[in-house]
Amino acid sequence: MSKKTAQAWLGTFAVNSLILLCNIVTGVLTARLLLPEGRGILAVIVFWPEVASQIGLWHIDLSIAQRASQEDADVDRITITGIYLVAGLATITIFIAYFLLPYLLGTERSQWLPLARYYLIAFVPFNFLGLSLLELNRAKQQFTYYNLLRLSTYIIYLIGVLILWNLDQVSIINLIVLKWFSTFFTTLIRFLPSIHLLSLKPSFKEAQELLKIGSRFKVGSIFEQISSRMDQLVVNTFLTNQEIGLYAVALTYAQSGLSILTASFNVIIFPKLARLKEISQQKSLLSKGLRYNMIVTFMGSIPLIFGSFLLIPFLFGQDFNSAVIPAIGLCIVAIPMSIRQVIRASLNAMNQPYPNAVNSALVSAIFFILSGVLIYQFRLMGIVGSLFIANCIGVHRYLRYLNDQFHFDLKDWWGLNYETFSETRTLIKAFIKK
Repeated sequence: MSKKTAQAWLGTFAVNSLILLCNIVTGVLTARLLLPEGRGILAVIVFWPEVASQIGLWHIDLSIAQRASQEDADVDRITITGIYLVAGLATITIFIAYFLLPYLLGTERSQWLPLARYYLIAFVPFNFLGLSLLELNRAKQQFTYYNLLRLSTYIIYLIGVLILWNLDQVSIINLIVLKWFSTFFTTLIRFLPSIHLLSLKPSFKEAQELLKIGSRFKVGSIFEQISSRMDQLVVNTFLTNQEIGLYAVALTYAQSGLSILTASFNVIIFPKLARLKEISQQKSLLSKGLRYNMIVTFMGSIPLIFGSFLLIPFLFGQDFNSAVIPAIGLCIVAIPMSIRQVIRASLNAMNQPYPNAVNSALVSAIFFILSGVLIYQFRLMGIVGSLFIANCIGVHRYLRYLNDQFHFDLKDWWGLNYETFSETRTLIKAFIKK
């Protein structure tokens, strides 16, 4: 890994750490003030519009990132074309999801249906636009600007929660409005530098190319979206509001910390892999990414596991004591899950979506079968156990594919060794000195 790449990764990691801090503070406050029941309701209302947004975007944001990463790309034309595309996709997504929401929320939460619909209509368009514009900065490898824009959403939400807390106005409705405002405001910031492009006409040819790329990614998109949120799909559908609230806290504690590591790798590795054409170069970069990701994820999980018995009751309150054991399980699950996420992002960057579709479908099928059996007896731990088994099988299948395509062996991806630890330590020292 070059010094420039290491600096970009460590800078991204630093920003992700700040995002983690924001999530911890807002998560603690909302959990303590809403308690498990209210925290569960908030999680469900936000969850389904976000799922609809992930599916409906059709990977146009990823298509924009890949097209803009190419040396001969007309970035302005790609940008304006992307804006028109996501506007149309947002309209379609809202129309479909609006009529599905009553079935997704269920009768137990029917009183919250109007609020969920309002959030859906207000959230999706700005989310689509914001994500698509943000990918342009990543494609240009403007990682500092990219990271600051990402951070702004969480900073605004944190400030808003603190204000509501001070005014004693923390409620589910106010938090939903605040979540929308943070998305709207940060999207506005991202859009203003591109507002002059509205005078340009979108390119029909470019639109075809973006949709073509998006369609290739979309082959596995549905399965990938389900795979990335399959635990929440089951929890939010079959468990009580209180259990949903406990799982939301366990997930916040376990995965928010570890996901910043994986996200940092994915942010940097995607545009760099998209530019590489030689298989040997792709293998070398992917190998380093996997090894570094593995060691930092493993090392990061240790303090989270041992600290959970003290930190969860201390941070979230005694009402969330039952979230400790699921949180420990999710810390362990995060290790194979992070390996899958790095490989998935890397294959997308190399325009190989088919293996991701197969892997995500396999992992989802195994999880749903196992959780369908275990959830009724073991409740939340049934979900955690199913996640661990499914992700381990997914990692095994991915590694077999990498071995077939790139002749990967153990030393190419196994990061728990002295050599990788020394390389990682050297890079961190160099960044600190700089």
